Amino acid sequence: MSSFTRFAATAPVWEGLRRKVCHADQFGPPITSCVVKKEDNNVVHRRVVFEGGKEMTEVCMELARRRVDFRLQDGSEIENILPPGPSGELSPTYALKWKFADIEEGCEEEQNLGEEQQR
Repeated sequence: MSSFTRFAATAPVWEGLRRKVCHADQFGPPITSCVVKKEDNNVVHRRVVFEGGKEMTEVCMELARRRVDFRLQDGSEIENILPPGPSGELSPTYALKWKFADIEEGCEEEQNLGEEQQR
């Protein structure tokens, strides 16, 4: 696969991920509203509202056409990553790092939550 073909295949996926930054409500059914508060180059500050009315401020950083990092106001982090596969195809994936303010690190409750998140 030529580098141009890889770029052509990557561009629509990247544009979709960029759209997700400013229009999260179109990608995650629990999100009912997404308002961009500030955009500065590759950094977007947004406010999202979830079903039930919970609101959260997030900072989204676009990194090199392959990744978007989301930093949530509670300290949790989400990474949307577009790594190329062996043939140059994209394999969209994500990584989550949740923060639970009321749970002590290393306790049984933390372990149970981790196991629950794996399901």
